[in-house]
Amino acid sequence: MFEAMTSPSVVSAKQTAVGAVQVAVVEHSRQGGVVSLHTCRQVRLDLHGCFRQAASGHYLIHARDEWDQPTSRTTRTGVWEVVAEGVPLVAGGTLHLTSVADNESRLEIIGDVMRSSPFASERLATCFGLELERSMRAEAAYVDGLLTSSWTIG
Repeated sequence: MFEAMTSPSVVSAKQTAVGAVQVAVVEHSRQGGVVSLHTCRQVRLDLHGCFRQAASGHYLIHARDEWDQPTSRTTRTGVWEVVAEGVPLVAGGTLHLTSVADNESRLEIIGDVMRSSPFASERLATCFGLELERSMRAEAAYVDGLLTSSWTIG
């Protein structure tokens, strides 16, 4: 599961499959067991009239995940952050991946949306959080589909 979640080819395919365009893996590094992944992509965010950057509703998203060394054979933790250029919010939190059985893993993502400007409303933060949750669920479904098929990670 971890290899699929951090593979640049899988990450690019996953983000494209859920509607992102101009997907780029900016950084993918492994140092001493720590894995860092930084992606950039253009996505459409439906912020329900909470905020308008442009009529198209497309935003440049920067996402960063940093995974620590495994704490055991079955557990790995990390942190994540998502920033949408032009939106006065930052989302981030923790990641916890655990193997629960042979060929079965559980990923727990905990996070919050923080306002980076006093002008960002609570309504905008809620809309942004809901869009992130929708996107994360779609990405998880895509990876689940890969892992249950005969697709090879390259």
